[in-house]
Amino acid sequence: MNNIIHSQSVFSRFAALDVKYAINKLKMGKTAGTDSMKSEHVKYAHSKVTGLLSMLCNAMFLHKYISCKIMETVIVPIIKNK
Repeated sequence: MNNIIHSQSVFSRFAALDVKYAINKLKMGKTAGTDSMKSEHVKYAHSKVTGLLSMLCNAMFLHKYISCKIMETVIVPIIKNK
């Protein structure tokens, strides 16, 4: 990651390789989110997706804005027998 100084703040720039590394660490077989996307969708997507996700992450950090849709989450409790 490269450090960038922009209007008195410093943030680390995400390279496509950083995003690819994070995608490779995703666990498979998990439940889809509110957008119906699973980790398999991202893992098996075209290689251009890592570059686009890198640009998206950098834009969010640069502008200090994350869409409410990206922030939505669902927590599903899993009851285990003890």
